[in-house]
Amino acid sequence: MAQITGKGTLFAFGTTATWSPKYISIGGISPSREDLKTTHLATSGNYETYKPGDFVEGGEVTVECFWEPENGLPPITAVPETITTTYPDTGAATIAFSGYVKAFSILEAVNDALLRMSLTIKVAGAPTYTA
Repeated sequence: MAQITGKGTLFAFGTTATWSPKYISIGGISPSREDLKTTHLATSGNYETYKPGDFVEGGEVTVECFWEPENGLPPITAVPETITTTYPDTGAATIAFSGYVKAFSILEAVNDALLRMSLTIKVAGAPTYTA
């Protein structure tokens, strides 16, 4: 299996077609589960014991893009929609999930640098991976 760079990776909102910036970086999904402590007074040894929680927290995806003011702001008031990351491998692997813009920040405007924006996308459902 070949190792590839991120060049050519795409990030797309499923129904919000009016806002489509040029992405600089696209973070990955980061699901997690709670740790439920099972240690009790009669637990042997000196280590805490745990079991996994019932539900997976989808986490968040952070993306950075160029901000072109004429394109407006990201869809922060939109309902959850399908968001897809398509990777540039030969099979065009994808990760898709229901999500929404949780937060965004217009980054510092300085000389000799293009305007940029950072977005936090909330993963609101189970991701689907397609190879």
